[in-house]
Amino acid sequence: MNNLLVGNIQIKRINLRNLPTIVQVWSYLMVFVPILCIPGYAIYKLIVTPGKDFDERLQRSVQPEESIHENIYFEFNGEQQVEDKIEIL
Repeated sequence: MNNLLVGNIQIKRINLRNLPTIVQVWSYLMVFVPILCIPGYAIYKLIVTPGKDFDERLQRSVQPEESIHENIYFEFNGEQQVEDKIEIL
C-alpha cells in the first residue's frame, strides 16, 4: 500500500482466529456492546415512560426532556417557570 505522507507501508493481515481467546472475547464485546446499548435504551425508555398505550408512550419518549440546569437556575433566582411549561396529560 502506498501512502503519500509516510511512504511505502506493508500491512500484514491478521487472522482473528490466531489470537488468544480472551482477546477475541474483548474485541467482540467492544464491538457489540455499544451497538446493543442504543436499542436497549430505547426499549427501556418506552417501558418507564408513563402513558396509557404504546402511541402515547412513544410520543412522550421522543420529546426532549427538561434540562436540570434550567431547574437549578430558576430555583436559585426565585423565578417561577410554571407559566412557560406545557404539559401533555
